[in-house]
Amino acid sequence: MHDASIGTMGSQGTLALKPGPAWPSFEQFRLAGATALAPIGSGVIGTLATRSGRYRIVEEQDFQRLVGLAADVERLRGGLQLVASAVQAVQLHPDGPTIETLIRAVNVVGELPSLPTREQFSAIAPEGFDLDPDDEVSLDPGELTESPALENPA
Repeated sequence: MHDASIGTMGSQGTLALKPGPAWPSFEQFRLAGATALAPIGSGVIGTLATRSGRYRIVEEQDFQRLVGLAADVERLRGGLQLVASAVQAVQLHPDGPTIETLIRAVNVVGELPSLPTREQFSAIAPEGFDLDPDDEVSLDPGELTESPALENPA
């Protein structure tokens, strides 16, 4: 089950999302384990279909690009609404000050900076989580391994 590619942020400033692995059920996804996520990243998106709906799985960097693009779209939409209002004002009142307002509105929208995207987030820790110095606790997902209890459910 593959979807068409979506234009995204690649090296030339385009977003190059591509369909990746698809799982027709959560059970198939669960059985595949963590290795199922290996192909996801660098613009590759996984699809998980369940009874409750379809879900897209993206890598953090791709997600941050999408969030940044969505914020840019909203800012540009607001700017374009400002320009459209200024154009309507010029149509009703084609005098010098109104035309100057339109020119300023266009310049403001043209100078809007692009929002940055994050490459990664800092590690998160649960709030109010007091660790006993004698306990061996790892909050780094890269250090965690699958529990034998999960591999052979009773």
